[in-house]
Amino acid sequence: MAVAAEVITYITNAFPNAPHLLGQIVSKYAPQLTWCAAFGLSAVWEYVYDRLHEQNPETIPLTSASEKVAETSSPSGQGPHIRNGYSDADKKALEQILENATKLEPKGQLHQYCKKGTYDDAKQDLEKLSGNMEEKEPKVWSKKLPNGKTAIVREKSTYQDAKATLEIQKPNTKGASIAIIKIRYL
Repeated sequence: MAVAAEVITYITNAFPNAPHLLGQIVSKYAPQLTWCAAFGLSAVWEYVYDRLHEQNPETIPLTSASEKVAETSSPSGQGPHIRNGYSDADKKALEQILENATKLEPKGQLHQYCKKGTYDDAKQDLEKLSGNMEEKEPKVWSKKLPNGKTAIVREKSTYQDAKATLEIQKPNTKGASIAIIKIRYL
């Protein structure tokens, strides 16, 4: 704080019209300055979130919750617990889908699982989630979930001998999507 006070004192001494000029700029460009501040705060939040996530990839901090709980773990340690805006029906469906899945090493925000099954099993699991199924291309189906995330089933997978993948993606601040859950059917 002392450094900031010294800088302000220096500027006002060096440029006596600075406060008046700054007032004119702020009053003339207030809407643009508000947008710039909002984008700046958004960028700072994304940076902080990424640093928090690097320290503990299992933890997904939310602004609406004071505790940090992993996306797919229960605070009591009893089986998978799904949160982050999912409807009760989708929470139950995801818990059921992950019930017999083996958790793999997470990669950043991505939680990975493997389970026995085929493309048809993956498609049936997608049908358990809320939303309308839409065929994007042959053997690729998607659903827009009520929380804004997208669930996708595809027959192709780059993971070992997987027959299909069920993936849940969240939108990022740049308009693209980031996979946060991948379930490979072997």
